Formats: sequence, structure tokens, C-alpha cells
Amino acid sequence: MKLLFTALSLVFGVYVALAQCGSSAATTVSPTYTPSSTLSFTGNNLNRVFANSSSNNAYQSGLASYQNVQGSAFLNEEPVKGTLVLNDDSHIEDVPLLVDLYTNQLITKKDNGEMIALDGRYLKEVRILHDGEEVILKKSDRNKSNRFYQVLYEDGDMIFFKDNYVTLREASNNGYSKSNATFTKRNSYFIKYGDNQIAKVKLKKKDIFPLIPDSELYAMQEYAREKGLKLNNELNFIAFFEGGRE
Repeated sequence: MKLLFTALSLVFGVYVALAQCGSSAATTVSPTYTPSSTLSFTGNNLNRVFANSSSNNAYQSGLASYQNVQGSAFLNEEPVKGTLVLNDDSHIEDVPLLVDLYTNQLITKKDNGEMIALDGRYLKEVRILHDGEEVILKKSDRNKSNRFYQVLYEDGDMIFFKDNYVTLREASNNGYSKSNATFTKRNSYFIKYGDNQIAKVKLKKKDIFPLIPDSELYAMQEYAREKGLKLNNELNFIAFFEGGRE
């Protein structure tokens, strides 16, 4: 997974539409982002984006219930150092971050071990390392301040999105059998091309090919044949888009 973004007007419009049609964080192509200032992680810097006490207390209460649920609600199991891009384009770097996919919240872990929710209203982008690759998360729209999506590929007028989320199956006991509460990780994919509407897609040629103009699709198919790409997974579709649009 390599990642990042292009034309702000296009991207904002895309994210608003995506938030309306999406459910609930790989190699990518993205434009360079130039911050107005960069800050190393300190408690004082991070205080700028802490959630208020009532919101954070609510999160802490919910977090305690996770101990009774099988599976994980988090994108990354341990905090990883990441970069927060604030609305004023300043960066706070080296922040230990967790991404809660169940509550759609960004969490930081303080030196004393306390887990603190961040207020997404102050953030426009988050960068973390996950499984050794950089992941860029972008806020969907201003009305859903804690909802972030991942961009898998972006170039010009084409954007390929991924929505990572978690569902919870409640514990049950019908007298004959018992089942534990379980978190299950899921994802959905979306493509936006030019002025077309956002399309929710499966990683299948029959879903994706009709969304691409014939002139570009031919070049992508030629690239896939040359490289022997089997279009049945996320990484190969990213390579398909990237190679065919060079």
C-alpha cells in the first residue's frame, strides 16, 4: 500500500459523495503535500486535537467492553507512530496512533498507557504505517468528522477508495448453544471516475471495467496481459490502474 491525494475541489466532492454511499481505514499514487509547519509530538501539541472530556469518557467506557469480545476492533493491534495533518495544514509527527474501526475514531496512547480519543474536526488527514506500508486516511466530509477513508489509487480524474470497518455480532445464549460476542473486519471498495457518480464495486472485472473509458481500458488490459496480472485482488487492481495510466 503506497498512498495520497490530488485536486482539493475534486477530492472534497468525492469524499462527500462517498460518505453518503459508503458504509462505515496497496500501493497508491498521490500528490505531494506541503505543510505550513511541522511539529514533533508533545503532549502540548497533541492537546490541540484531544476529544473533549465527555466524548473521551464515553470512549473509555466503550473500550472497557472490548475485553469481552473476540477479535479486534482496531486496524493496527499496537500503537504505531503516525502523522496528523490538521485543517491549517500543520503536521504533528510521531504520534502513537490506533485506528478504531468500530467507532470510527483515532486513538492515541499516552506515556502512562491511557487511551485518548482524538477529535476528527481538527484533522484532514492521517498517515500511519500498517504492515510495513504507509496508509493515508482522509476525512470523508465535515459533517462526519471522525469518518476516514483510505485511498488506494489516485491519479487525475480517477480515484479508487477503500472503506475498512468492523461489525459486532452480539453474544447469544438460546439455552442449547452459546456464542461469544465477535468483532469481524470487513471492507468495501469504491471508484470515482471524472464527473461520474461514486460507484461501489467488487474486485471483479465486470464491476470495474464498465466504469473506465474504452481508450484507457484498452491500455490497462494490455498492461495486465504483459505483466500477467490476475485481476482478482486489491494489489493487482492498483497495479492495473497505475501501469495502464502511465
